[in-house]
Amino acid sequence: MFQGEPIKQEHIREAFEFSYSMAFVDGFHRNKRSGGIHNRSVYEVFVNTFRGKIADFLVSGCFIMASGQFFS
Repeated sequence: MFQGEPIKQEHIREAFEFSYSMAFVDGFHRNKRSGGIHNRSVYEVFVNTFRGKIADFLVSGCFIMASGQFFS
């Protein structure tokens, strides 16, 4: 059975800072996704990047918990 846990505040902060930098400062993300026709605004790039980075933290955490190994 699924037992959800809250996302750590540090992961939210890191994801926000990374996404903000990629969308509004010095990062590079395409305005269109691969094969896409929709031009994304910088806000859409930010949201897409933020969601992806949060997913990275969650999936990494699941793999770490499943394997019993912790990496620094």
